Amino acid sequence: MANSDWENRRPLTQRELQNEVDNVWQNEDEADSDEDLFGELSDRDEDYIDEQQSDTDNEQSDDGDEVVLQNPGISSRNTASIMGKNGHRWSTKIPERRGRTTRDNIVLHMPGPKQQARLVRSPIEAWELLFNQ
Repeated sequence: MANSDWENRRPLTQRELQNEVDNVWQNEDEADSDEDLFGELSDRDEDYIDEQQSDTDNEQSDDGDEVVLQNPGISSRNTASIMGKNGHRWSTKIPERRGRTTRDNIVLHMPGPKQQARLVRSPIEAWELLFNQ
């Protein structure tokens, strides 16, 4: 029965994803402090937090018009990019289409049967194309 539940799942829509992100931010804002959620912060955690903040400062100086989602206090509705757990930066905007399609992406020959094979209607006719009697 667990397999049928898994098979019936569908990807979330953009609106559902946005609602989930907003719910997470609201829950984090309602929490009293990081220590209540995670216990006392270790030295390793504090180093990681400082490192994230310095990365945010560098990225904001590079792109003044984009807001990087690092701080739970930042609203996710106005961001042009978000930061993944591994530090990868994901854009929330569709890239602009610039110029023509590159030559490598143009399909010159459509896949499928060629020449006489297009006229074949049965497996026997296909076999006869391969071998003469």
